[in-house]
Amino acid sequence: MRVGYLAPLSLFLWTNVAFFVVQSASGVTVLSWPLRIHLSDDSIAWITTRLFAQHRPQVAASNDAYDQIFNTLETVHAKSLVIVMVPLFAIALSALLLDRRESFRDSLAFSMHFFVFALIWLCALFPSLAVVLHFMQFITPSGARAPWLHSMDLVVSSIEAAVLGWYLYAALKTVFGLSRPRRLLTTIALVAALFVILKAYHVVVFAATLYST
Repeated sequence: MRVGYLAPLSLFLWTNVAFFVVQSASGVTVLSWPLRIHLSDDSIAWITTRLFAQHRPQVAASNDAYDQIFNTLETVHAKSLVIVMVPLFAIALSALLLDRRESFRDSLAFSMHFFVFALIWLCALFPSLAVVLHFMQFITPSGARAPWLHSMDLVVSSIEAAVLGWYLYAALKTVFGLSRPRRLLTTIALVAALFVILKAYHVVVFAATLYST
């Protein structure tokens, strides 16, 4: 008996593997962060720095040896914990569609396919971004802080959010038949929920890695 397509979970797992291969090859990190980013990101630094100080008071944040150990193990945890975001996103979707009494199973399947699309989209984006970053290194003075880096982060994040928002807006009509105004509001709410889920994911990955070292 031949199977014509992969089950959603199998598709997600294979896409997840491909994503981290592309992320590693491109050098562009989104789901896997080095220690310095975990400790400096404005939205989560208030908790990561506290956890780090409590668990590793004898280790300086700039310790290169510990950084290498942490970053290697963090990548492993990042790969395995991506799946945690799927049910969290499904819960957010179910809450937004509570009045329609959609089954959680449908929300979970929608969430799974959404994250498959998100990972594929990032796999396509990363190589182009890596080329741009490589080119910009040649026109930035050696040792200087690239003034365009922060602006580029904002632009790339906006492009990522816009494409994911477009997918959600279209998929919500196909799967749930929502009206245009409700699709727009639901899409905005889901993109906001995704931001919160991503930050929570990074905290979980950080804690899992920290307490494993």
